[in-house]
Amino acid sequence: MPRRPQELINDWYERIDKLQRAQSASEERHKRYHHALGWSAIVLGAIAGITLLSGTESVLLRSIAGLMGLLAAVLAGVQTFFSPAKRLGMHRAASTQLSQLRREIEALEKLPPKYLKNQTEVLLHVGERLVKIEQAVPVLKRDTLRPNEQKVGADARLL
Repeated sequence: MPRRPQELINDWYERIDKLQRAQSASEERHKRYHHALGWSAIVLGAIAGITLLSGTESVLLRSIAGLMGLLAAVLAGVQTFFSPAKRLGMHRAASTQLSQLRREIEALEKLPPKYLKNQTEVLLHVGERLVKIEQAVPVLKRDTLRPNEQKVGADARLL
């Protein structure tokens, strides 16, 4: 049974809302990772450097400082290769695309039907764009979505 245009539009709004919430949550998580890794590496590296440059004679303190320096380097490497800043940018871009599509759908809803030459064609185009955005969004962790929202959309990519 064919769906009414308003039912289809309401479904799109629901899918967009769920995806945007998931993208925002993932963006925030990656921002926290980025800052936690960065600040940890800075603090550990600074403490290690200060300890080693202070000229302490204690072998234990020098060993601890060396380990802290090594840990700082590992954290910096994790930050470089995990790229949480890049990932948060990808989630932000996906959220922006979804917002733009939502505004376009809202604008279409305000138009009187007589101005849409072929409403079916316009609706198909919007639906295709939503599916393309869903397929292109960065991979989401399952725990990013609420338990009752495990299915974001037919084509959403999940870990």
